Order: sequence, then structure tokens, then C-alpha cells
Amino acid sequence: MKSLLAIPLAERGKEAALAALKAIWDIQDSPTHIDLVELRLDLIDDDTVLAPALAFCQQRQLGVIITYRATPGESTAQLKKRHAIIGRAIVAGVEFVDVDMTEGATAIGAVRRLIAEQGGRTRLIISHHDFLQTPSFKKLCTLFSSCQELGADVVKIATMARAPQDNLNMLNLLDFAQKKQKPLSAFCMGDGGRMSRIMAPALGAMISYVALNDAARSAPGQLTIAEVHLLANILQPETSKRETDKTASSSNPLPLENDGNNGRSNAAVYAVFGNPIRHSLSPLLHNTAFRRLGINGVYVPFCVQDIAVAVSAIRELGMKGVSVTLPFKSAVIPFLDRMDESALAIGAVNTIVNNNGELIGYNTDWSGAMAALTSLVNIAEKRIAILGAGGTARAICFGVKKYGAIPLIINRSAPRGEALAHEWGISFYTSKEWRQVEADILINTTPMGMNPLAAELPLPTEALSRFSVVMDIIYNPLETMLLREAKKAGAQTISGTEMFVQQGAQQIQLWTGKTVPLALLRSTVLAALTATEITAGTVNPKKERR
Repeated sequence: MKSLLAIPLAERGKEAALAALKAIWDIQDSPTHIDLVELRLDLIDDDTVLAPALAFCQQRQLGVIITYRATPGESTAQLKKRHAIIGRAIVAGVEFVDVDMTEGATAIGAVRRLIAEQGGRTRLIISHHDFLQTPSFKKLCTLFSSCQELGADVVKIATMARAPQDNLNMLNLLDFAQKKQKPLSAFCMGDGGRMSRIMAPALGAMISYVALNDAARSAPGQLTIAEVHLLANILQPETSKRETDKTASSSNPLPLENDGNNGRSNAAVYAVFGNPIRHSLSPLLHNTAFRRLGINGVYVPFCVQDIAVAVSAIRELGMKGVSVTLPFKSAVIPFLDRMDESALAIGAVNTIVNNNGELIGYNTDWSGAMAALTSLVNIAEKRIAILGAGGTARAICFGVKKYGAIPLIINRSAPRGEALAHEWGISFYTSKEWRQVEADILINTTPMGMNPLAAELPLPTEALSRFSVVMDIIYNPLETMLLREAKKAGAQTISGTEMFVQQGAQQIQLWTGKTVPLALLRSTVLAALTATEITAGTVNPKKERR
């Protein structure tokens, strides 16, 4: 069965909660359909919202989860009141009631009996939350079994991600539950757990909790409707179309039966490894290409702390390919089985291909950058100044030499810049020595111009008039401070968007053997940057409805 989408409603106060409920309903005409609203009565802090909220949802055949957590130091009177309100919801026929396993067998048993007395229309979610860490896989399995023994119709387990392995433990727990054919909603919280939230629907999670927009997140790392919509047609298992008539005679409009493929997707998994990674447009680029090419695949961001653990995830999750970005392009090399000739010469990898368990490193940064640059100018025998001394600078240095141009390095740190220049047998200058530089083209590979350095220039403004062409590898924002100032100085400019598109298209060809239309990728990225006004990695909420 298809994973159900639920939006937690946690606005404090009755009026604010009902206004948010209406906003949730207003998006139901969008391609991303919401199945459930979770009424967080403990957070709304006004139980008089229950009757009008249930009436609103029932009139619109919108499913409801009732969650009313105990407060610290709860008195006996408060407990009785809370359980009485939960009982009213059950009598009203809500689809789900969520009770934390810490309530204990006696309290949970009372809820189960009331559900049975009402004909079993309501399903019992027994949940466990750990806001500090993610236990071992073995411990997660024990927690799952404990919730089952308490009589759960659905188990929910949410833990805090502290390392990439935590995502793997949680996704393996979903596999464990699928083999037992038991409904489970499981994910890791925090930005480090976003991979588990993205992958969980494809791996058979019963319910996925999403936010209406950035401001409405009820838990750290929660995906928004806009993010879910981006991947909705790819992440979900291939099941029958959603029933549009929820007024069918069944007493349970949201059945728990297991379908033929155990709720799984058979999509191939691809990823991007980096840190930070949250605002990367790579998932948009690659998933758009997969849809156009008819590739049954999904591309997800993976915020990495330990690159060794992340590489092990490629084999454990059976990922078909991975993009590698800052700061791991060189650090990833020792964990690969082999590299192609260009990646070996550059000493940096931005693409990994999983060839039946053999992990092969490639570099499409150099060829993507050269495609972007040579589309505007013939660079043969021209002097090209490369700002920076990291993995991308190495890749562009390789490409410049391959195309018959003469590279030189400018870097703030002398030791690192000198080392790279010495390795390639080329000239080096510190950023303060820019007056000594004689070059036709300037290429920035540093993070200056990207948040939180959006207002900084890698070279003084007066230096930019020395170059006829200025290229920035930063694609977000669309026009960096460097490009604006270079344009004022009379130089032709090349945005990092073109390199981003070119290298991404080459990655897809390495992974799938298919050629993606560059115009499609350009228009997709430009539309995203323009429509959302992502400036230096920060979303303008006035422009993006999330």
C-alpha cells in the first residue's frame, strides 16, 4: 500500500489550529494529496478544537490522527481528562489514535478496549520517541516488538540522527517490519535524518509526517509539502491509483492490508554526499532527468559526517550511483575500489558508479566546467586564473591544460596554493598579489559568494577589469557578487548554473548510459532559482509556498 501523508497540526490555540486546518485543505487540489491530519492536542493546548476539527475533516473525507501526549508531572485528574478526550475521538470514529508506549500496558489496554467497543474503526498507533539518539538496529527491533506486544495496529518509531549509520539502522528496521508484514512508520529526526524521511515511503513506511511549510515544522528535519511534491512520483511504491471515493462502504477507509510488493518501491537509489547539503539543487536536477528519461530511480541528499560510513552505505543500500560534493571530493578516494584516468590525475572524485559492488570514482567537474567555458570562448593558449586550491580547482586545472590553455593558481592560503601549483608545474599567487597576475579568464572555485559569504568577493573589485571573461562555479545565487561586479567592469560572465547542469548530465550518462536534454536541466534549475529566490542558500518564504 502507498505510504500515507500526514500533516501534524500543532498551532497553539483553537482559532490558529482551525485556520491551519483550512490551509491544509486548500492544498488538496495540488498534485501532492494529503491523507491525514494529526491533531496534536497536547501542543494546540485547547481541547475545544476537537469537535469543530473533526467535523471539518469528516465533511471532507480527510483522515485524522489524534495525538495527546502526557505533560511532565501530569496529575491523575489531568490523565483522566486527557484519556476522556481521546475516548471522545474514538467514539467519533477517527482513523488513528497515537499513544506513546511510555503510557504503559494498563493505559494502552484501556484505549484498546474502547476501540474494540466502538467496532474497531480506529487504529491504534503505539509510538516511541528518542530525541537524543538512535539506538542500534538490535535495540530498534526490540522496541518495535515491544510496541507490537502492547497491541499496536501501527508502530511509530522516531529517533534523533547523530550519524549516517542511524539512517541505515532505521531503514533496515523498515525492512525488518516489511518481512513480518507489520505496519510501521519509522524515521530519524534532525537534518542528519532527512535521508531516512525521504527513503521511508519507498521502503514501505505506513505513514510519512510532513509539514505544510518551513514555519510549520513540528519536528526537526521534517520535510515540507513542496519537498515531498518534488519527489512524490518517484519515491512512492508502484501501486494502484489512489481511491478518489472515500465514502465507500468500508468501515476503514485507510486499510492496513499489505500489497503484493510489500509496499516497496523498486526504484534504483542514487544520492549526493556532502555537508552541508540541505539546499542543494542536485535532487531537483537528477530527479527531473530521471522522470524525463523514464528511469525508475530516486536521487536523495545525504548529509555526511563520516565519509567512510557513507561509502559503506552505497553497498548496504544498493545505491547505483552517488554525487560527491564539498568537503569530500578528495577524502572519499581511499574508500573506492578504483578510479578512472581523469579522476586519478585530478586527485578528486565527484561521481561514484556502483558496478555490481565495485565502486568506481569519476570526475565530471572538469568536463562540465570546460563545456560551460568553451561554449562562450575558445580557450586554447589563453591564460586562465583559477581562484582556490580545493578539489574543484584541481579538476578545472586539469581541464584547462587538457584544452591547451595555461592555468595559474590564486589562493588566500599560500601553503595549499603553492602545493597545488607545484604539483601541476604552474604559477601561484596569493590573493594579495593579484596585480602581478596576467590572465585572460578568471574562474572562481572558492565558496565566496555563497551563503554565509554571499556579500564577499574573492578578489577586490578593481582586479576584475583585468579579465575579459569571469566564471563562477557557484550556481546559487544565480548571479553572485563576483559576477555582478565583473559585469560592471566590462567582462563577459558565466554563471555556475551551466557547469552544474553539464556535470550533472554527464553523471547521469555514467550511471544510466542515457543522454539527458541539457535544455530541460537548464530550464529546471533556472526556474527553481528564479521562482524561489534562493539567495546564497536561503529561501525567501514570500516567494515560495511551502
